[in-house]
Amino acid sequence: MGVTIKYYDPSFFASLKDDTPIPEARRASVPVESVRGILYSSGTTGLPKGVILTTGRELLVGFTTARYLGLKPEDRIYTCMPLYHGAAHGFATTPAIHAGCTIVLGRKFRFVAGLKPLGYYC
Repeated sequence: MGVTIKYYDPSFFASLKDDTPIPEARRASVPVESVRGILYSSGTTGLPKGVILTTGRELLVGFTTARYLGLKPEDRIYTCMPLYHGAAHGFATTPAIHAGCTIVLGRKFRFVAGLKPLGYYC
């Protein structure tokens, strides 16, 4: 199929650590109204269209969801939804980025199979 699956161990991730803080000058002039990204709707009620995601929305959703779920860097969050989907973006991608944790991707939703990458075995 031409697909390569790579598994990375903790020592690999430890080698990537860079604790250099982002300079204040790079974030000082970023207003919360600025465009952070664009997700495209499926066009359920009409033609597909771009939905603007502002910096403020991304920060609010990421922070609030990560805090509500109590996410920490050692946690894993599972989604079987494509990352371009609004719910996957809001409930998996932005909170994981905010918390610094891992996103576990599933090809499709299967309850038992989806729990195994998270360390649960039924």
